[in-house]
Amino acid sequence: MGNAFPVKRLTLILIIMVSVAFPDSSWAAPAVKQGSGVAASVRTDGAMIYSKPDFDSELLTTLKQGDKVRLSSGTTGDFAKFHKVRAGSVLGYIADIDVQVEGAPKKRDHVRKFGETDKNGKKHKLKKDAKVDDKKKKFKDESLPILFTKYVGVLFGFSEFNEAITGVNAKESLLVYGLKITGPDVLLNGPIMDLNLAFHYGAPSYYTALSSTKPSGFVIMADALLLLPFFQRDLAMISLGLGPALRFSNFTLTSGGEPKTLTQLDLALSAALGGGFKLGKVAVRLEGKYIFGKQTDRLIQASIQQAF
Repeated sequence: MGNAFPVKRLTLILIIMVSVAFPDSSWAAPAVKQGSGVAASVRTDGAMIYSKPDFDSELLTTLKQGDKVRLSSGTTGDFAKFHKVRAGSVLGYIADIDVQVEGAPKKRDHVRKFGETDKNGKKHKLKKDAKVDDKKKKFKDESLPILFTKYVGVLFGFSEFNEAITGVNAKESLLVYGLKITGPDVLLNGPIMDLNLAFHYGAPSYYTALSSTKPSGFVIMADALLLLPFFQRDLAMISLGLGPALRFSNFTLTSGGEPKTLTQLDLALSAALGGGFKLGKVAVRLEGKYIFGKQTDRLIQASIQQAF
């Protein structure tokens, strides 16, 4: 028993030191102790918990409709009412409109926006409803894994272009650029797909020797790939892609003093190996492809996309 008092004193000193060093720890002076406060349920899906009783403060997490929480019995806030709340290990503040205290009169589903007047002509003080919705959407977009987020953006790279001219196989590497859309439900409901539309302006240089004037034209390449991920994290992924492809070319040259237009449409199979990562709402991807048709073309491309 002689050592009991020093041990208790040492334990108390350690608790105080850690509480000062880590004031946000879930066990250091919590805003709502487990079992204290009042029981409540979440009224709205995606209800947000903030670090302070202010819609402009840091977003800590979101809750689902029907989740059970413990709240402070009172509210705080300048423009909107907030309860202190504990959700698991997260301590913060939740808007009064997002929760229903058990045993209290049920709240109306309609929530007035800032500046809207009630039947007595009094302006409602809740503000920034639109801003809250924007924050919810941004939080949802940035928290989804890259695989399950829809993106649209630009692609650029180099593609081989092979064709048979007067019995000789001609080949050249062309600069391509265009549009890329990736994600679930972008073409068909359900599968993760990657849609590419690439364009090259101008004729391959080997047409120069066949034309008395400068040849012109363009090439369009498109494919729709089903993505099969074999490595994935929230922020990164590596996948295989397989699907149909199309290549259309149109070139104009002058031969024998007469202009000639050469067009060709090929259906093919596209196979791709690529990877990407996300930074907020932006995704960056790099991939290599084989296009199997009348001729086999190889393509390497990069893309920058925005979530939508």
